[in-house]
Amino acid sequence: INIDSQIGRGSIFSFGIKVQKKEKSQITIEHPKRRVIGLEPTADGIAHEKYRILIVDDVPTNRQVLFTLLAPLGLDVREVGSGQEALKAWKEWQPQLIWLEMRMPGMDGYEVIRQIKKSAQTNSPYIISITASAFDEDRQKAFDIGCDGFVRKPFKESEIFGEMKKHLGLRYVYESSTQK
Repeated sequence: INIDSQIGRGSIFSFGIKVQKKEKSQITIEHPKRRVIGLEPTADGIAHEKYRILIVDDVPTNRQVLFTLLAPLGLDVREVGSGQEALKAWKEWQPQLIWLEMRMPGMDGYEVIRQIKKSAQTNSPYIISITASAFDEDRQKAFDIGCDGFVRKPFKESEIFGEMKKHLGLRYVYESSTQK
């Protein structure tokens, strides 16, 4: 890392990183194997209970991406933009699963978890951290405070559906390879 600074004129910051050139043939692009298009009915043919999913993120676009992915499956999905709103929605609506951004202004996700875990008598919701943090320490901190899962942004759809399958037992209907 280099810095060249002159008082009254400004500063120039530069850095160098070591990379290795790859040939096009060495790069693999991961394509989703199958796209989720719905929830599979239970063994007795009855539709799943209507799961309540809360999305908490201070960035509206981030909330909208998850909402657009989950709502068409028949899940009852709500979104809020702050830790304070998350606690209010949890108390009033009792979601079974919360997608929670850990880094938000005001009340962050860590404090939201502390308060939910402290207040929940029974049936505490599953809380999955969904964050742009790339640090393993943040992942460990999330689990230590009480998160049930951890997904980094940008995420793959399969990660979202995998966490919901793991915690809620959801089973999915997939788009057939002949559908367009």
